[in-house]
Amino acid sequence: MTFGITTSLDLTRTTQQLSSESITSANPTGVPDNPTGYRMTTTLKSKNHWSVGIAPGYVVNKNLLGYVTLSYHQMRADITTTSSVASGVDAGRILNNPSSGASFSGIGLGLGGKYLLDKSWFFESNLEWVKYRPETVLAPSLTSAVDEITVTQTQSIKPSTLSFKVMLGYKF
Repeated sequence: MTFGITTSLDLTRTTQQLSSESITSANPTGVPDNPTGYRMTTTLKSKNHWSVGIAPGYVVNKNLLGYVTLSYHQMRADITTTSSVASGVDAGRILNNPSSGASFSGIGLGLGGKYLLDKSWFFESNLEWVKYRPETVLAPSLTSAVDEITVTQTQSIKPSTLSFKVMLGYKF
């Protein structure tokens, strides 16, 4: 049985499309100014991602080590929501396509293995799933010119990631 502590700092920016949904509402009066449908797409671009975790392992034989990971992740992200009217009104009814930033924290669970190719070289791979806590951000606002009513929306962002890593390493 072995035990290790892991830390990582991710310097890459990951873009993830969180949702793309069509929203349709009833328009019983047939007033052409009321939005009856639109598409809303939310994109998250991660930055400043770091994690810390533990990795207890089991030595299968002299060349193979299997392990599980439990980690805490923190991520700052830019969130952009865009929308387009699908029918009934012109694009001028969308007041804004908000951009915002949010911080997310979450827990990661993973499995991995390390195989010694010789006394210095090793091959390692792992699979990790991270579930972040949800955050509420602004969504596009809609307006109806006839009524001069503005609908401001919020949405709950619930990111998760699944990563698979393959490494070839040299032990000094």
